[in-house]
This record gives sequence, structure tokens and C-alpha cells, in this order.
Amino acid sequence: MRELLKSGVSLGLRAVTAPSRLVGRMMGRNGAPPREPGGRVLLVCGHWIGDTLWASQVVADLNSSFPAMELHVACKAHGAVFFRDRPGSEFVHLCPELISDRTRETVDMAALDACAARLKALGFEGVIDLTGNRYSARLTSRIGARWTLGFDGDELGFLYGKRVRNAERPGAHHSERPFRVIEALTGKTVTGLDLRVDGKDDAVSETLVLHRAFGDLKRFRRAGLPPVDMASGGGHLPRRQRPRHWRVQL
Repeated sequence: MRELLKSGVSLGLRAVTAPSRLVGRMMGRNGAPPREPGGRVLLVCGHWIGDTLWASQVVADLNSSFPAMELHVACKAHGAVFFRDRPGSEFVHLCPELISDRTRETVDMAALDACAARLKALGFEGVIDLTGNRYSARLTSRIGARWTLGFDGDELGFLYGKRVRNAERPGAHHSERPFRVIEALTGKTVTGLDLRVDGKDDAVSETLVLHRAFGDLKRFRRAGLPPVDMASGGGHLPRRQRPRHWRVQL
């Protein structure tokens, strides 16, 4: 029933926004990605720490595939550490308005649109949305780039110039998802990352990977960020591990 409702809303919004989208495409906005993208391109990484780590893994592939591309990243404050070295802190734009999970975050559409306006002023050629919900799809389209690429997007997924429909696969780890999105650009198929660390399961391994990614905890604290309880998969009730097995405090 929920999916039928979303489909109905999507069809209605598609019809209402069709004229403005057509005008936008005619003016060279929100189209499909070119074969050899270059120029200034924005990655929208609006998730919290775990999924932002996986999203950060595509930077190297994009840099090697498209050396003419100048990558920028829009993310939350706690995700910025993953992009400090690549593409570099000067290319990271902190956007606390980004929404990962509306059940645990306050949605402010006016603030989200203001964020899109700030990013639009930077003149991006393309935007790759690695968040994939209605809020990031809206933000992506309002940046006004020449081309946009994303996945899912709920009932607003039609706003992407190119929408990847198989990024989410049952049973697949989230580390594979961002690679499936950029596969539309690179043509490279990636089966995912090896998450096993010392024979431990995914939940434990992901926390260890995150822990190592942050490196020296003193460096993290010197950055002025508040303490964080890092619970891998903590937002998903099916996780059955007791917190003491996989929670790390930074």
C-alpha cells in the first residue's frame, strides 16, 4: 500500500513539474551525464558516518577515470573527515541541512532549499547524489547543474537526469551501493569491499574499519568535533549484536 501511494504521488508530481523540468532541460540543466564528464562535480553524501564512509570510497575511482573532473563533496560535519585528504578539505562543503533519516532528523525544507542555493552559486557542471532519498533528490535538482545522477530518490527520483534503479540489491552490503551509482559513469563493475576483519562479522568489521579510518582519536578531538558513539548499523533493529560488541566512542 505504501509503495502504491508513493507511486501515485510520484506520478502526480511528475505531471505538475513536467513544464518546469522541460524548460530546465532546454536550458541545459539536470540532464543525463555526458560520456566524459569533467569540470566541477559535486558528490552529495548526506548519510551519517557508516554510509558516508562507503560513499567516500568512490572518490579514487572517479579521479582515476576522469582526471579532468574537480570533485567537491556536500556532507554532514562528522563525514568530512573521510574527505580531508581526497578530494581535500577545501573541496568539502558542510551541509547540516542534509537528511539521512527523517524519522530521526528534523526536516526543514526551507533550510534545504537555502543549502541548494548556496551550492548552486558554486557553478557545478554535474551532481552525483549518493544519498538517494526525496530530500537529496530535491536538493540535487535545485542546484541547477548541467547533469545529475542519483538512485532511488523515493517519489522524487524522476528529478535526476539519470536514475540508477539497481543500486539497492537484497542481501548486498551498503558498501556496494555507491559503486553501482557511479558505474553509470565509469562503466566499471565493483562487487563490493571485503569487510571481514580477523574473522569477525560485518557489524563488528565495519566499526573497526571506521575506527581505523578516523585514526588517531586525539586528531579527531582536535578537529573540534563533539564525542560520538559509533554503533555500526545502530539504526537498524534487526541487528542482534549486543552494543558492547560493536560500539566505539570517539
